[in-house]
Amino acid sequence: MAETTMKRLEHDGRLSIVFDKVAGRTVIADSFQIPPLNVMRPLYVSGHDRGEATVILMDSSGGLLPGNTNEIRLSTKPGVRARLRPQAATLIHPSFDGGISSQYITIDVADESSFMWEPEVTIPYTGSRYKTDVEVHLEKNSYFSWGDILAPGRLHKDERFEYETLLSRMRIYREGELIAFDSLRLDPADHDLTRLGVLDGADYIATMWFAIPSVYSVDVEALAAPIEAAAGLVTGGISEIEEGLYLIRLLGSDLVALRALMAEVGRIALGQ
Repeated sequence: MAETTMKRLEHDGRLSIVFDKVAGRTVIADSFQIPPLNVMRPLYVSGHDRGEATVILMDSSGGLLPGNTNEIRLSTKPGVRARLRPQAATLIHPSFDGGISSQYITIDVADESSFMWEPEVTIPYTGSRYKTDVEVHLEKNSYFSWGDILAPGRLHKDERFEYETLLSRMRIYREGELIAFDSLRLDPADHDLTRLGVLDGADYIATMWFAIPSVYSVDVEALAAPIEAAAGLVTGGISEIEEGLYLIRLLGSDLVALRALMAEVGRIALGQ
């Protein structure tokens, strides 16, 4: 009998969006999409305020398969206020052939504009391998915020740190100069992630970045206050990488409490 091999399913997604400001309204000026990635038309959540647009990022494939890659490029023109919200969690399927699921994101934020990537959960399945690389380019007066949450697996199926490997990298440039590089690699088979000094028994890892122009003042104590108040449910800390650039890392096992805390910290950082 002839030997047969299973062909890898091609589900590489591509998405490119340029946001611009037209007659006081933030709009999608140009876009390019290759399924399974696509976005809805902009929403104006504030109703009367059309200056800030929210777009919903959708993935029709039901998650990243081994060997598949998503590439996302987002850019803003001056004066834009844009917010991207993933429709659902990112699911990383098992790697039966050693293939890695990858996601590459590049974000260019123009001067006097803002871009916010709202947090959603990444769920790596048992046996999955995942790599994500984010590169952000800012100008002097760009505002940028980012949030993501990493789950230990499908907890409803009793999967906890059964994925093979996960690598997450973030690079942030301001006026062409690299000002921050953050790399997180987790290999549950080689290291006990639950032990003290790693996750300390927590299930979820949340990361938030805020780049705030120097013309605005940030009350670090106010940012820290809700984190301190959540002690017992969530632990975490704030690092000021350089003037106006903040990294917040949070650990917890209560996803509802973690989401609520991230929303509160985001409101404070936005001055709301």
